[in-house]
Amino acid sequence: MLEHSFVKAAGRRDWLAEQLLRCGWIHAVDTPPEGGVKLYWTPLGDRRSLLLKRVIPAFGLNWPGISLVKFTSGDFPAGTNHTENERAAARYWSACVGELKISGDELALRMLVGLIGNRSRDTLFSILKDRPLPALN
Repeated sequence: MLEHSFVKAAGRRDWLAEQLLRCGWIHAVDTPPEGGVKLYWTPLGDRRSLLLKRVIPAFGLNWPGISLVKFTSGDFPAGTNHTENERAAARYWSACVGELKISGDELALRMLVGLIGNRSRDTLFSILKDRPLPALN
């Protein structure tokens, strides 16, 4: 079962990179010799990911107990009150993941949170570091 989950997650990681490329958030993907996948961001992707990076901690989206699918659909945790600016940020999140067509995919949303939450200008997209990837020739 663990092996099946690992293969499914690895496939989702590649699919997410393809979605980012299709939507114009990145312009290229590379597989460096040290493993992982390096994404080359477009100005559009830079802006969106850096704005989304501020949304993740504001709503605790990196916490495993939050259902990202529910959050994306506008379902906030019970007993929380948010300002209109915070609600606008949540709508921005929903619009971005809708554009990527991952709104209903919890695993892809988790991977996006990991990717963006840990992103620096030259971050390697290595959510699954143990999966060997072929080097580009």
